[in-house]
Amino acid sequence: MKPITILIISLIFVLILISCNKKEEGLPLNSPTPSDRDFYIKEALVKGDTNAYLNLNSYYMDYPIDGILYSAIIMANKYEYHLAYLNVYEALTSQDHKADVSELEDLDKNTRKIALEYLIKGAEKGNKSCKSILGHHYLEGRFVEKDTIKGEQLIKEGER
Repeated sequence: MKPITILIISLIFVLILISCNKKEEGLPLNSPTPSDRDFYIKEALVKGDTNAYLNLNSYYMDYPIDGILYSAIIMANKYEYHLAYLNVYEALTSQDHKADVSELEDLDKNTRKIALEYLIKGAEKGNKSCKSILGHHYLEGRFVEKDTIKGEQLIKEGER
């Protein structure tokens, strides 16, 4: 190899090493940074960009204190994005999980109704997780009218 080629390759390697060392400590590598969050909010909520919403969703997985409920409601209601319906349901039901108790158990009647409405809409929009969760609710018959046929069908659709 020519000396100039070796020099260029070495320089590229050094630049890569330096850029890798400048990452902020404590921030997840796969997640947008807090400054990216505002960009993703704008792209998702103003323009309906589902890729931006996925990045925003990743951000909220790593920084749950901020919560995704507001963004999920906007994406579901304004853009009818199937994942957002699931996120609304999950955000509303994520408080005080108890073993062997439905995630809807501790919710007040109105919040439970809203959570189920978003779950149903998500299933209608084709979200597999919504279908599976809703299917289990139909099998149990606690918060929706019991319908084992519909429940089993939704669970199968959720697995596809």
